[in-house]
Amino acid sequence: MPIGGGVIVAVVVAVAALLTLRFMVADDGYPAILDLRAEMSETDLELHRMQEENRHLRRRITALRTERYPVEKMAREELDFAIPGEIIYLFPADLPAPRLKTDVSSSEEEKQP
Repeated sequence: MPIGGGVIVAVVVAVAALLTLRFMVADDGYPAILDLRAEMSETDLELHRMQEENRHLRRRITALRTERYPVEKMAREELDFAIPGEIIYLFPADLPAPRLKTDVSSSEEEKQP
C-alpha cells in the first residue's frame, strides 16, 4: 500500500511544529536571542559613552599640546597653585550667587503685606 500525499504533509507539518516548539523553549533558542539583543543594546550604550569620553580626552590632549604653559595651567586650575606673591581668591561652588538690589521700590513692596 503506497503512502499517500496527505501522510507526508502531516509528517512534515509535525516535524516543523516540533522544531518550532524546540526553538521557542530551548535555552539556546529564542530566549538566547532575546538575551543577546539585550546584551548588544547595553554594549552599544557603553560604546557610545566610551567614544564620547575618547573625544573629550583627545580634545584635552590637543589643548595641552597647543597651549603655551599647559602644566602651569593645570596646576593653577586643578590644584590652586600660585606664583609667589600672587593672591588667589577661591569661592565655594555650592553657594548661590548674591542678589543685587536694583530697584528700591520693588524691595519696599515685598516688605508690605
